Amino acid sequence: FLRSWGTVLTQYPMCATGPLLIGLGATGVVELAAAQDRPICTYKDPQWATSGRLPFVTSDSTIWFGLQSGGVARMRPGNGGDDEMDHLFRQVMVNTVNVDDEGNTWLCTDGNGVFVITAKQMRVRQFSVGIDPRERAVSAVCVTRDLGVLFGTTHGRMYLLKDDSLSAPVEPGTRGISRDHVRMIRQAPDGSIWMATDNWFGSMPDPARHLGLRPCARLDLREGSSAFPGAAKSFTIGANARIVVSFFGLGELRDTLGICTAIYSADLWPARERIYAPLLDHLGRLWFETGTRLHVHDNGTLRDLPWLDSEFGTRINDIDQWDDSTLVIASAGGGVKLIRSGRVIARFTTAEGGCSDQCRRVNVYDGLILAATDAGAMIIHDPLGEALITNHTRSNGLPTNDVQEVVADARWYYLGTDVGLILIPTVRGVHSQPPPKLHSVGIVVDDSLLQFRSELDAMLGQRVQVRVQAITFTMPEVLVYEFRTNDQGPWLPNAMGNIDVNTLIPGNHAISIRARSEGTGWCAPVTLLLHIHPPWYSTWFFRILVIAGLFIGGMMLMRYVARRQLRQRMLHLERLNAQEQERQRIAADMHDDLGADISHLLLLARQSMASSTLAASDQNNLTSIEHHAQNMVQKIDEIIWSLDPADDRLLTTLTFLQRTCEEFATAHKLSFRTRTIEGEEQYYPSYLRRDLYLLIKELLTNIAKHTNATSLRFEALIRADHFCLIIEDNGEAIANGLKNRNGHGRQNIKQRMEKLKAELDTEAMAPHGTRITIRARTMKAHPL
Repeated sequence: FLRSWGTVLTQYPMCATGPLLIGLGATGVVELAAAQDRPICTYKDPQWATSGRLPFVTSDSTIWFGLQSGGVARMRPGNGGDDEMDHLFRQVMVNTVNVDDEGNTWLCTDGNGVFVITAKQMRVRQFSVGIDPRERAVSAVCVTRDLGVLFGTTHGRMYLLKDDSLSAPVEPGTRGISRDHVRMIRQAPDGSIWMATDNWFGSMPDPARHLGLRPCARLDLREGSSAFPGAAKSFTIGANARIVVSFFGLGELRDTLGICTAIYSADLWPARERIYAPLLDHLGRLWFETGTRLHVHDNGTLRDLPWLDSEFGTRINDIDQWDDSTLVIASAGGGVKLIRSGRVIARFTTAEGGCSDQCRRVNVYDGLILAATDAGAMIIHDPLGEALITNHTRSNGLPTNDVQEVVADARWYYLGTDVGLILIPTVRGVHSQPPPKLHSVGIVVDDSLLQFRSELDAMLGQRVQVRVQAITFTMPEVLVYEFRTNDQGPWLPNAMGNIDVNTLIPGNHAISIRARSEGTGWCAPVTLLLHIHPPWYSTWFFRILVIAGLFIGGMMLMRYVARRQLRQRMLHLERLNAQEQERQRIAADMHDDLGADISHLLLLARQSMASSTLAASDQNNLTSIEHHAQNMVQKIDEIIWSLDPADDRLLTTLTFLQRTCEEFATAHKLSFRTRTIEGEEQYYPSYLRRDLYLLIKELLTNIAKHTNATSLRFEALIRADHFCLIIEDNGEAIANGLKNRNGHGRQNIKQRMEKLKAELDTEAMAPHGTRITIRARTMKAHPL
């Protein structure tokens, strides 16, 4: 259509379409209609009427247009109230404005490139007071009752924000000093405003009329009562207008001869030590810190709380009051703590959801705790109840995380930061940002990139990776990906959108991938139907064949092992049988040949002794021959007994030992006692029988030689797994063996006990005598 602007609109016919068809009029924004134009917003600044920049209308009827004077105007028609109008980016020439689907606003500028304002940043306002970072860094903020918002910078300048406009700076610092950090600004109950810098401390006595400054002198009684211009690290104002200042110690404000003087006294704190956080509470008590130590002046008494030192990290930075009995303390490394009656009743650190434990300042306002940290601002709601923490950082709209102080009024949170004064509305607008769009990049199979498709066949063992990319206009680093391998499975997180599916089993799998940005919902997932086929060696037919082969091979191996063990057993039995036969032959030969010859020799010796013609010496020789022949016959009997396989029985062996003890007692004229051996017959090999016999013989020999015994007792008992022998005598007990004797009896007894795997116990009997108990294990059944 063709439209004549007439005299209502500007000379430049600028209009825009959207929810409304609008034009820039001489006095405001006008809705263009066929019958009559309708004014929408009235220009707040007359210069806006000469804009000449193309307007833009968003879906919520917000109107943007660039200004010839610099910056961009944003108009939001009020619903029955005043129009909301903002002037942003005053130093930049903005040509066009556009809003994308995510709600991000893009500003095309003349000489400064493209600006983008995210949906979260839309209601955040920034006031920068200079280009130099030292000048624009805001270090102290105060919301006055009737003047506006007063804030100071790290360059020592003071600014006043009122009705969205900044006043000329005030310089309280000493002239000639290039940098004078504004530490603190507070308003007293009488309306005066006090401020402290590194080199200046004073007040605005009547801020409603003018910004005149009145400096305060400093008097340190420890310096010989010499007055000089004052400075302060911090100060506190009590309910009764009492003001306490801290620097290297504590001083109280006094009127001395019409001059406001901070008088430092050792009564408040005796040491020359920097104090950063004094507080006069509602009850008139003075709280302050020295490092991590908390102190209090209460009715003239100085107390400290050393048990709280570990709660405050490296230093207490600020103290404020929640109620008459509760303090709020911010510290470097300890977060925010609530202290009551000398103990911590609540903690607000990163563990509770705070953005940082490095807290710089803390202020209490209308049931909220406002904490400034090196990683953003923490707003703590209901700290003594459910304690909800809201963090304001770069991730949710701030241009910086470096926050020095946070104060508030009914409409705004005011943040002093390194990039200026930041305003955040106390009631954040809700913006429904759409989820990002998910783009399928492709599929990588064994290092080969394929075009993305809805279905894919792959062999088990192949490396498969699905690559997707979510598209978002701002902050791609906060994109979050999730995937799952079937429709009922859980969603698993993924960092970069590259999904490896190398661990899936053969079968059909639906790989679903989705993404979202911070503050958005999940986008519609992308799905890939993946068919994984097993290789031929993983089919059920091959598995059954392998199992059958393993079973047959196992049976053949077991048969081979069993037959080999049987052959080894037969060979072992044959060797044992041959050994027994050989033992039996040797015993028979010794009995028949050697025994017969020695018996014949004994008989000849006895016959020769019967001759009456023999000399006495020959008679003695024959007697000796007879004695030795008898011993030889006895030893041959013992050897034959140990060799004969027929005697490899435990009961038979013990019976033989019982008889041996009885013959020993008879030969040495000892009274002998015994009893019938209890137990069943068991197998007992010859090599053990001989060692047992020699052991008993060694013990009997020791009794005969060393104890002077007159009686001997022998008992034996057989059980299923062991047998027991008891030998008692009534002779003298030998506790530690014989002295001056080099025999090998004890060593022989020890070696035979080890062979028999037996235990030997010796105990003295009352009134005299010795009991020897031998416990030995029985053997298994006969190997044959």
